[in-house]
Amino acid sequence: MKYSFKSQPAPKPITKTQKIATKIYGAEKVEYTDEAMEEIKKIENGIKKINEGGIKGTNCQIFVEIMIKVIIFNVLALIF
Repeated sequence: MKYSFKSQPAPKPITKTQKIATKIYGAEKVEYTDEAMEEIKKIENGIKKINEGGIKGTNCQIFVEIMIKVIIFNVLALIF
């Protein structure tokens, strides 16, 4: 059986705030101050940095696991 997992990208902070404002607080229109937009950009940049670090960490972990298996295989090949 073949499985495939597709993840959807997380909604951006600005989309989340608009949904909260309209659905929970009943706002008809959402306006952002310059200060609020700067904070949203900071949050988006922080999320990007965290994602990049997570991807690098995962790739490094996979590489280390493969190298350990290769080393074990070579040691066993030398013994037998």
